[in-house]
Formats: sequence, structure tokens, C-alpha cells
Amino acid sequence: MININIFYLHNGFQFDEDTIQRHQSSGFLGRPPLPLETLLQLSEDPEQGYAIDPDMCQFNVVNDGATAQLKTDNQITIVPIDYQSFPISNETREYYTLSDFGKEIDATVKTILALNMPNTVLLFYTSTEPYFFDSNIYFAELGSANPDIKIIVSGSGETTDHHGHYERHFKRIKNVTMIPKLWYLDRVHWATVISDNKLINQSHIKLNETEYPKVVTDRNMEPAPNKFLLTTRNCRSHRLMFGTMIENSRHGISDITYGRFYSMAPNALYRISKLASEEYPYYIELFAKALQDIIAEEDVDDVFLAKCVKSLLELPHYIDMMDINDRGVPGAWLYKDCDIVIAPGGEAKGYGYVDEKQMIPMFFKKPFITFGCKGLYEELKKVHFKVFEDCWPIEFNTYDTLYERVQGAFNVIEYIRSLDSYTWNQLVKKTEEDVEHNYQMCMSGSFRRPSNNNFFKEVIEHASN
Repeated sequence: MININIFYLHNGFQFDEDTIQRHQSSGFLGRPPLPLETLLQLSEDPEQGYAIDPDMCQFNVVNDGATAQLKTDNQITIVPIDYQSFPISNETREYYTLSDFGKEIDATVKTILALNMPNTVLLFYTSTEPYFFDSNIYFAELGSANPDIKIIVSGSGETTDHHGHYERHFKRIKNVTMIPKLWYLDRVHWATVISDNKLINQSHIKLNETEYPKVVTDRNMEPAPNKFLLTTRNCRSHRLMFGTMIENSRHGISDITYGRFYSMAPNALYRISKLASEEYPYYIELFAKALQDIIAEEDVDDVFLAKCVKSLLELPHYIDMMDINDRGVPGAWLYKDCDIVIAPGGEAKGYGYVDEKQMIPMFFKKPFITFGCKGLYEELKKVHFKVFEDCWPIEFNTYDTLYERVQGAFNVIEYIRSLDSYTWNQLVKKTEEDVEHNYQMCMSGSFRRPSNNNFFKEVIEHASN
């Protein structure tokens, strides 16, 4: 059995407490940082259940730079750095410059390398987002300059490599590799179920909020029972595409509880800009980027593009979110009166970015249809979640273009919403076993074991080459 040292320069982190506080205040870290063994629940307590195959490896956590505590037999030493997708470097088409955060990380890396620990594996991971391909040259040069160490980069899936540096630089360095893992699911489970902090428990999902919020009752916007629930906060290309299709559907939206917060209607923009001036530029950037991505789609014609613009210029569809300061954390009340959740993913392009958007309907015991980047269903199945492929087609997730994937999801939903009442009820009943399976997986965290097994198997293989 291999011994895995998890090494920290400080208590649970590579930075001291004051530095971490500064990182959070400056926006480098968007979520509370967690030690790797806490985030992944690498417990050896049989009563809690092993979150990894106990025969695969044994962990030894070393804090405060205590190298004397490292196990030296048949071991690797993982040095985890969770950078939460804040850019370590700013890459151009030709080269890169380190960000302020990246300079601090690079200085810490130099301190770690000076310790000359045997079989060192630098693990750069983001527990909040996919890998954005914005530090490829930095990682390649770091690996090239230090051939005796291993470097692993990991995120919850990956986005598009716009500059091509992943292929030209990163992949050419043998001691540098990327190993994806659904870190966001680990984080959401820890925050929602494990943490004993009530505020953290509600940072992603409000499991026990069964009563309508005051903002809903004051405006008489309580959702009626409906076939579908579709809520979108931020504008992304796949969400704008799908919303446009739904709003122009021959079925209308009467059977969908529909919340679309984003809008470029002047009245909506004025209210948002008054309430959240700091968020406002980012909000406008999302509109521009969504339209830019749709324009770039070769199979989108001018007619559909015009419909997208028209949809964006119409007023929002409000349910509970009334201004951009609302982070859109859903409560049980929102999900109790729908049959199926339509859950657009977090990213339109790339591969396998699964986050809380797929997990939320599982916690609320609802079947879901998700779409966006490729690989969503494949990654969920790898950690033993059910994806309802026996209830409706999901092959649209494999289509090459974004428009095809969104159109495919739309076609599936258009078909099942046209079913007669008896067939619809039978379909919903057919989902119940898989819904319960997913709920139990979320509450127990049993998805962690296949997720951790898959990840550390690859880590050990890379460290051994």
C-alpha cells in the first residue's frame, strides 16, 4: 500500500491565517478554503464510511512544515494548493505574466521546492470551478525547470483552451498533467451536510426553507404546481439560447415555473445598476459574452440570433430574485411543486463541468435534464449518479456544437411536455427510484468514494511514472 503525505507549510494550508484572510478580502478566494483531507473527507473512521478504498493508500497529514513527520517508505508527498480559479497568470497568445495572487503562489512554491522533499507532487486545484486554461505556460515552465517533481492541475471539468497553450506547452512536459475531479460536488456536500456552521449550510442550498420567502409572498409570486422548473440567474450563451427557444415554443411557458433574472430591458438595468454598482459591469459583460458566443456558432442563423436579442431585451421573469445582490440560493419551497427540473449547466463550452446546478435537484428529490458543455452526464455517471437515460434521451450531450446540444435538450423537453396526462404521470413515476438513489448519494456523500478512487488512482500513476 502506498503512503500519501499531505503536506502543508502552515496548519492545513500553504499560507498562514492572516494571508488567507487577506486573500478572501481581496477576492482571490471566493469560498472558505478547506484542507484537502477535509474537503475530500479522507477519514479512516469505519463508522463514517471510507471516502476512498482503504486498500488503495494511507494518508499522513503533515502541518506547519514539519518535514520530520513525513513517511518515507513507499510514499508520495502531495502539496495541495486550492486557487479557486482566480488567475495565477494572465496569458496572451504569446506568453504570460503572473497575477498578484500568482506571484504569492509562485513564492510559496519556491519555498516548498527548497525543502527537497522526495517524490513531491504539487497539486494545483480549484474546488469551485473548472480549469480555465489560463496558466498553461506557467505550469509548463515550472515543470520543465523542476523535472524531479510532479505537477497535477485539476478542476471540476475544463473550459476551452482559447490560446492553444495547453497543446503547445502544457502537454509536452511529461511531469505535468491534468486530472479532472468533481471538486464542486465535494464542496457543496461538505457545506450543505457536514459543516456545523448554519450560514455555510445555506451557502449553496437552503434544504430546510420550506416556507415562501417574504419577497415572494409580498408580490404574490408563489409558484403554482407545474410540470417543469427552470431558473437562471446569470446570462450565459446556452441559457440565453434555451430561454429563447422556450419563450418561442409552440407550447408557451404555462407548464414551466420560469425564472429568468437576466435582462437588458432599460428599466431592469436601471434598477440593477442602482442596487449593485460593483456587480453591474460584470453583469453587462455576461450579456456581451453570451451574444458573442452565439454569433460565433456556425449553425446559428440570423433569425435565431435576432430572437435571442429580442429575448434579452424583454423584462425578466421574476420569482424570488429581485436584484443582483441576491445570490440565488434556492430553498425547498421552490422545488416542491414541480415534476422535472431543467438545469442549465455552469459552462457552455469545454468538458464535464458539473457543479451545484445538477446537485440541487438531487437534494430536493427531483429528476433533472441538464445541458451546456459536453460530458455532464458522463462525469455524473462516473461517480455513480443516475442521469435518467432510461426515461428520456440524453445523447444530445455528446453533440459537437453548443447549438446542437441546446437544441437537442429543447427537443427532448418539447417531446415529453407534449405527452398525455397518463403517460406523463407514468414517466414521472419511472424516475422515482433513480431520484431516491441520487438523494441518498447526496445526503450520505457516497459519491465521494468512486470520485476519490478515480482521482487518487490517476495521481498515484502520474507520481510513479
